[in-house]
Amino acid sequence: MREKEFRGISEHFGMMEYGSDFKLNNVNVGGGEMEQWAFVNGNKIITKTFGEYISHIDSNNRKIFEGDIVKYTSHSGYLLDSFVAEIKWIESLACFGYSKIEIEKNGFYDVFIHPFSEHDEFEIDILPYFEIVGNIHENADLLN
Repeated sequence: MREKEFRGISEHFGMMEYGSDFKLNNVNVGGGEMEQWAFVNGNKIITKTFGEYISHIDSNNRKIFEGDIVKYTSHSGYLLDSFVAEIKWIESLACFGYSKIEIEKNGFYDVFIHPFSEHDEFEIDILPYFEIVGNIHENADLLN
């Protein structure tokens, strides 16, 4: 069974909180409006910063979470270029993956989504060559 761990930026302390205990609540704030509140280990976090551990580690033995920005550098055996990507949940495929921006020959940028599926050995095999360089909540500029 895979290890469940979550993180998010604490509303009170302004730093990442990590833990296996989480709650996501919808709260009626009046006037028919609902607000979603998230808690990690009892600490209220900024909901949009909530992320789950994807059950893989990077090249420095650090846990990779949803929302992390990772750098991949080519290594022998694969013919990929280096790139920077965001780790995300892919709702339509019900799995984690990464998205990266690539430049097409015509000069337009396209976002490519690559799922981490147990059926796609190539994508799983490159995970140990990722290095976490930040996250989208604190270092979004790394994706530019």
